[in-house]
Amino acid sequence: MEELSLEKYFNIKDIPFKTTVDEKYYFQSIQHTSAFNKIKYLIDRMGGLSVLIGGAGMGKSMLARKLIMDLNPDNYEVGLLIVIHTGIPGIWITRQIAKLMGVDIGSFSNPDDPILIVTELYKKLMELNGQGKKPVILIDEANMLTNKDQMEELRGLTNLEVSGQKLINIVLLGIPELEDNLKLDPPLAQRVTVKITLGPLQKSEIKTYIQHRLSISGATIDFFDDNVYDKIYEKTKGIPRLINTLCYNSMVACVDLGSTKINSDIVEAVAKSSFSNLL
Repeated sequence: MEELSLEKYFNIKDIPFKTTVDEKYYFQSIQHTSAFNKIKYLIDRMGGLSVLIGGAGMGKSMLARKLIMDLNPDNYEVGLLIVIHTGIPGIWITRQIAKLMGVDIGSFSNPDDPILIVTELYKKLMELNGQGKKPVILIDEANMLTNKDQMEELRGLTNLEVSGQKLINIVLLGIPELEDNLKLDPPLAQRVTVKITLGPLQKSEIKTYIQHRLSISGATIDFFDDNVYDKIYEKTKGIPRLINTLCYNSMVACVDLGSTKINSDIVEAVAKSSFSNLL
């Protein structure tokens, strides 16, 4: 089923239940709002290292993008680092953070010199501090950092401070394995100022979540039956990514059946045929 046909069928401007991260669909659930506020509070006070833990599909990446959107560039210097491989050397982390903070690594005579990289990063952070700007680095998929060398590099960055104040905020986001990985370097684990666990949506939030996405997509009517929301919660356990997957496939099934409404029977059939293995 082409996405365009879904758009025409339901008279919407955009597909509301994509599984990719799209900040405009950010939903202020109880847990997401609490996590956002705690991290923002720590950032504003240059609290150093914070950790956001959540299972797959809980919305960690979406929350990171929301933070980036809300942190005014006049007051914050923000960078997002996504770890895609477990085998990266520790110095790679510092090098990438330096680049995100505006250090011209390409001008170095030896761009792999760790002392030079840290020295120039420190100078840049001091410059930002003098401008009254708060540096923030968000490291998504931080659970991919799986060796001591990487953790020691992060610990070194938490040492960058002036007059007892941290010079950079680091926010690690990852699945629960991240907690165990931090223990590879106990001194780093001890420097975590705040650890937040992000859970699924509450049952009472499912309808609001779905209607929020429909509204953003340009839908003028709610094409979900009122009795379908409990079934969606039952099948997804409130995990946002799974809600999106189930709702998207239910939209496709609705078109195939020529139905005008997504009802419990459609959701049940979709979950039974292609969805149960995701839980």
